[in-house]
Amino acid sequence: MFKNLVKDIAVYGFADFFIKIIAFFTFPIFAHLLSVEDYGILSFAGIIAGFVGMFMSLGLNNAVQRFYFDKDFDEKNRPALVSTGYLVLAGWAILLTLLFIIIAWFFRHYTLEKYHLPFSYLAMALLANIPALLLTYSNDTIRLHFKPLNFLIISLCRNLAGVILSIILMKYYNMGLWGCFIANLVAATAFVPLGIYLTKKDVKPVFDLKIAKTIVKFGYPFVFAGLAYWLFGSMDRWMLGQWSSMEQAGLYSVAFKLGSIVLFVNSAFAQAWAPVAIKIMNEQPNNYKAMFAKLFTYWFAFLILAGSFASFFALEFFHYTTPAPYWNAINTSVWITMGLVISSTTQLTALGISISKKTKYLTYIAWITAGINFVINLALIPRYGAMGSAIATTITYITLSGGYLYVSQKVHWLPIQKLKLIVLSCFLITSTALCLYFNSLTWSLYVIGYKFLWIGSMVFVFFYFKIIDITPIKQLLFKKRYA
Repeated sequence: MFKNLVKDIAVYGFADFFIKIIAFFTFPIFAHLLSVEDYGILSFAGIIAGFVGMFMSLGLNNAVQRFYFDKDFDEKNRPALVSTGYLVLAGWAILLTLLFIIIAWFFRHYTLEKYHLPFSYLAMALLANIPALLLTYSNDTIRLHFKPLNFLIISLCRNLAGVILSIILMKYYNMGLWGCFIANLVAATAFVPLGIYLTKKDVKPVFDLKIAKTIVKFGYPFVFAGLAYWLFGSMDRWMLGQWSSMEQAGLYSVAFKLGSIVLFVNSAFAQAWAPVAIKIMNEQPNNYKAMFAKLFTYWFAFLILAGSFASFFALEFFHYTTPAPYWNAINTSVWITMGLVISSTTQLTALGISISKKTKYLTYIAWITAGINFVINLALIPRYGAMGSAIATTITYITLSGGYLYVSQKVHWLPIQKLKLIVLSCFLITSTALCLYFNSLTWSLYVIGYKFLWIGSMVFVFFYFKIIDITPIKQLLFKKRYA
């Protein structure tokens, strides 16, 4: 299992990495074709479309992943599950899109005067949600088939097509921002048939009302949990602009660049892990709890190493890649990166809630922590600016993952290795303190040496004292692929 899980993580990670590379190298082209105001309009349309998209998804992706390997769904019944999900998603997405387009029509004068966003742009952004959600659903189904290369094909082709078509429409047809919206809609729509084709073994002309009710009941709480996450992603920047300054908001956004290392690793893991977890649970009912508990420890340790490495060299990263005004984001990036380490553990701390099908707790906990995030931001931003918001973000993620773990242990207990997790948490706290201390020192090769020494010491302690036990890893490397 482990060997092929790592391979799948690498493929999913490569897809995410390559998409980010495309965005990075094409940014100068778009910068010459679009004005700063155009980027603002594009961003605002994306925020609205993303908000609507959460309600359109109905959490059906999560539901299908949860039930696909369930004992009640053998290979004969899986096409009914996947196909019903497709039809529910498509029908609901079309209905909700038409509703929000009508709403947008009544507010067209306001959005145009206030945000310079024409109704036609917003309508195109909303329409693009439909094929985008269907493609996401296809990709999630492909992950259930353990076909990461097919996932890679759809992700890369869709993004490349969108970028190339955008450039052609803007540069050679002088369509400006309108070309971006058209390209996004056309590129997403063009690859929906490919997504359906690559999932053809589970796509049949069948609709089961009982299954539809089951997956909607399981999935809809994820919508409200997602809304809380949406608030996490936008609240801090809005509050910085409101109670501090746009400069502080900019520093906060820049600080997230370093934390993207942890996000990249977590995204690759999440793509590969979700279907594997459910399959292991159903195929190894006597062993899965111990396996999940060990994996939690290993994953937390790996995240700490990745986050520590990124944070320890935050000073060097900013000094060599950004002008001096951005260097004020160095310590802010340390807090954010370590907060993202905690955030990335939710893949496993929320597992018990998902397994027990009590997804309402995901919503409750997410909204409680969103409220905590608002209160802490309100207290810290006026005095500490971006740094205060970064600290608030870290505290919020600790509350979120801790809340998930507490409830998960209540509804579906796992033999968590408590002592090891406590030791790892101490290392995380110590690494954060040392990062902040080293950043206060005058740069020298000695300081670099101390950083490597601490990271090396963590690796040594993790393996020597068997916080990470390499023996089962060796055994797993020779196991056959999860069939």
